[in-house]
Order: sequence, then C-alpha cells, then structure tokens
Amino acid sequence: MFLCFEKKIIIFLAFCYFLVSVLVSEASVTSQKYYYHIVNVEARNLSAIALFMYGKSSMYKKIAQWNQLQPPFKIKLGQKLKLELQPLLTKEEGEKKILSYWRKKFDLNFDHQFAHQNDVRAIALKTVELKKVEIKQKFDEALKVKPVDIEFETPDSKKLFLDGKKLFDEKKLPEALSLFRKSREIEKEYLPPWIFEIKTLGELGNLEEQKQVVTMFVKTHPNLKNLPFIKQVENRAPAKEH
Repeated sequence: MFLCFEKKIIIFLAFCYFLVSVLVSEASVTSQKYYYHIVNVEARNLSAIALFMYGKSSMYKKIAQWNQLQPPFKIKLGQKLKLELQPLLTKEEGEKKILSYWRKKFDLNFDHQFAHQNDVRAIALKTVELKKVEIKQKFDEALKVKPVDIEFETPDSKKLFLDGKKLFDEKKLPEALSLFRKSREIEKEYLPPWIFEIKTLGELGNLEEQKQVVTMFVKTHPNLKNLPFIKQVENRAPAKEH
C-alpha cells in the first residue's frame, strides 16, 4: 500500500514538472520582444529603413522576412513593420546615415555645380574640362541603382527622366527641364528627376525658380534637407535689382 502511494506521488510530481515546463515554454514564446516601426517620410523604402535602424541597407532582407514581404517589397506610408532585432541606431544617428548614403550615391558634395554664375570659384572650375567629365561620370554612375533603392519609380516616370537626361547631355536644357519636371510630378519619391531639375535650373540661371523647386523638394524629402547644395540654394542671397 505504501509503495502504491509512493508511486502515485511520483506520477503526480512528474505531471507537475511537465505542466510547469509547458507553462514556462509558452511564457518564453509569448514574452518574446518585438520592435515596431511606422513607415514615414524620412525613410520610405526598406533599404532606407534598414539604414535608418541598423546602419546597413542590406538589412532590408531581414525586415522583409520578418514581415513576410515579397519582391519588390512595396510598403506604404503609415504601415506598421515588425522588427525582431532591436534597432542599433538612435534617430539622429539614423538620419546621418541616410544623409551620408544619398550624398555618396549622387555625389552631392560638389556644390560648386549649383553656385551662383558670378561665383569666381565656380567659373574657374568650369574651365577645367577634366573636372566636368568627372562630374558627369559621377552623375551617370549614380543613376545605376538597384530596384530596391528606388522602389517608387514607375515606367512612365523613368522613361521621361531618361529622355530628359539624354537632352541634358545634348545641352538642350529647356527641353530637358520640361521632361524632368513631368517625371517628378508623376512620381514624387523618384529622386533623379528632382536632382537634375534643380541642376538644370541652375545651369539656365533661373535661380528664383530653382529656389522654389528646392522648397518643394525639402517638403517631399525632409530627410535630405541638409544636403550641401540644398542648403546653398536655400541660403543664397536674393539677386540685387538694378
């Protein structure tokens, strides 16, 4: 009888151990911590969000995996994304990463391109043909981007931009300007037509109009507001009336 009672005790304890194990296991699953990010104007695609959160654009693959997103990884403003890895950067650090990324991609540090036409330094640089060739090459290279980098482009906006770029290279600036403008009006998140519209207006000497376009650009892409050529156009003194 004592052995029977002892056996029951052992069975009861084994059952309790099993029950506790199950509860602990469930608790560990339910207590797994997730982080969330709401898609906003500062980072509109997965590459930018990955850069903003983790300092590496290549992390876009992980973010897509965590949210069961399929190529071409379309996301919308206001969409809630789940992050299984804690963000590594602060908001300020993330903004600097994105700013650095766009500076490098479009080589937007050579702000002499957008200097006033009477700027002695700009005129001197324009006399150096090699420098002009280097600048053109850098812009051409900047356009060779992966689909994930510019996922908002549409066939129509891209074709208009490329046609405008061809006219720009042929020095047909007014015609090129028209196509750049149409391209960015179709798809405001597509960066190249904005960049070349601002550049073309500077080449044409339409400085007031250039400043207006820069204002629109900053409203559409606030995370790029501190780019050197943007700040230069914004801070340029108004032309003196004669």
